[in-house]
Amino acid sequence: MHVREDYSLREMDTGDLDLVLKWRNSDHVRTKMLTNHIVSLDEHYDWFLEMRKSSTCVYTIFERRGEPLGVFNLTDIDLKNNLCKWGAYLGEQGLPKGTGDALGYVALEYAFECQKIRKLFGEVLAFNKRTIAWHNRLGSIEEGRLKEHIQVDGRYEDIILYSWFDYYWKDRKRILYHNVFVEVK
Repeated sequence: MHVREDYSLREMDTGDLDLVLKWRNSDHVRTKMLTNHIVSLDEHYDWFLEMRKSSTCVYTIFERRGEPLGVFNLTDIDLKNNLCKWGAYLGEQGLPKGTGDALGYVALEYAFECQKIRKLFGEVLAFNKRTIAWHNRLGSIEEGRLKEHIQVDGRYEDIILYSWFDYYWKDRKRILYHNVFVEVK
C-alpha cells in the first residue's frame, strides 16, 4: 500500500472486480477509453486473471480514507528501458474538487519512488478535454499527437501523448505537492 495524506493506492484484488467493472462500463469512464465497448463480466474476469499472472502490469485502487474512488495502472512495463504506460481514472462522480489531482500526485509518487520507473507515458483521446486539463495541471509533458490514429464510434480520432521522467518528477514534486495538498486546504 502507498499512502499520501488521506489518499492511498492498494493492489486491486478480486473483491474489487464488481466495482471496477461498474466504473469501467459507466459512460463517464468508458466513453473516454481507447477501447470503449461495454465489458462483459466474463471478459472482465478473464482480463483480471491474465493481469494477475503478468509481470508487465500493476493495477491499483485509489482510495480516500479507505473508500475506493478510482483506478491507477502501470502497463507495458519494460524493465530493459525502465519505462511503462500509465493510466488512471476516477470511477466515482461528485467527488471534492482536487481529488483527481490527488490521484495524479499519489500515482506519480508511487511510480517514481516505489516502482523506480524512469519514464511514464500515456495516451489521451484529443476530445477528452477533462483529462487533457488534468495532465496540464499536473505538469505532464506533451510529446506529440498521433493524427486520426484510432477509430472511435465511426470517427478517426487523434491521440495526444504525455510523459513524465524521474528527473522531472524530482524537480516538480514539491510544487505539485503544494498545489494539490496545501493550496486546497
